[in-house]
Amino acid sequence: MQTILSLAFMAFELAWPAVLVGGLFLPLAALARTPDFADKLPPSRAFLLIILSPLVPLIWAGANWGGEEGLSPAALHWRSHLLLAFLVGAAVIAIGTPIWFRRSPRWWLLVPCSVATLANTAAVAFVGSMAIANDWL
Repeated sequence: MQTILSLAFMAFELAWPAVLVGGLFLPLAALARTPDFADKLPPSRAFLLIILSPLVPLIWAGANWGGEEGLSPAALHWRSHLLLAFLVGAAVIAIGTPIWFRRSPRWWLLVPCSVATLANTAAVAFVGSMAIANDWL
């Protein structure tokens, strides 16, 4: 658990503007749950799906901290490949969710949320790949 939190703080240091912009959409997701704004905003599950998608690769990289330390660079490393699959999945969710919910009212609010999440996912990719290899810049 400590490694996952350490990795989250390192990713926050790299992409703090994106994390703050994404954090601004959390109250908007809560507001979308209220009866007064439910028909005026995209569903809250759209915001939460976008914002929470980088957590899976972050948890994976933190749980496998140093898992590939000392291995040959020429070998195939399944932990890094699975991290890459999780990162691609997070990017697909961030890009695909505004497209999926494009018929909801004010769907364009999902676009800046997706851009912030893509920046956060890039920071998680950078820090997470270094954590799995335990090879820091």
